[in-house]
Amino acid sequence: MVRIKDPVPRLVSAVFSPFAVTSYIAIFLTLFQGLSLADMMIYISMMSVIPGISIVYGWLLGYVKYVDVADRIKRRVFYVTTMIPQAIFIAIDPPGILHSLAVSFFTMTLLCFIINLKWKISYHLSGFTCATVLLILYVNPGFVALYPIALLIAYSRLKMRMHNKAQITAGAILGSLVPLVIAWL
Repeated sequence: MVRIKDPVPRLVSAVFSPFAVTSYIAIFLTLFQGLSLADMMIYISMMSVIPGISIVYGWLLGYVKYVDVADRIKRRVFYVTTMIPQAIFIAIDPPGILHSLAVSFFTMTLLCFIINLKWKISYHLSGFTCATVLLILYVNPGFVALYPIALLIAYSRLKMRMHNKAQITAGAILGSLVPLVIAWL
């Protein structure tokens, strides 16, 4: 990772991190779709907070230099620490759309982990496009209007030199396809 003078890419990357995006969906569903506050809190804890804590802890211990884990090998640990609470959340059988969200995000994380064994893929783009497709499928097709934000995220990841164009494109495609396949099954 190269430090850059422009703070906007880092801000975009932080605001649209995969853990933040999953929290935004839960908050939206609570405010506008009748999801209970308790279900929202459990979802955010298992899908965002606990995985995020593992990255911050790794950063505090000096395992990674920044919470954006650039090293492909070191990312593996964080994929696993993300999948464990996701799997536990799926096992408690969350209601309705939360189940689809959790299964889609778990599947996407698992595929990113497998791909990451040989190649680096953008988890930011896969997380954002996964969330966008889920909103399109289960809430309103009008959420397709969120896709331009993916371009902003892609630009930020390129500008920060965290990914190349192929890794970003692969992340966006993977994130878009996973919820489509899960919904089709």
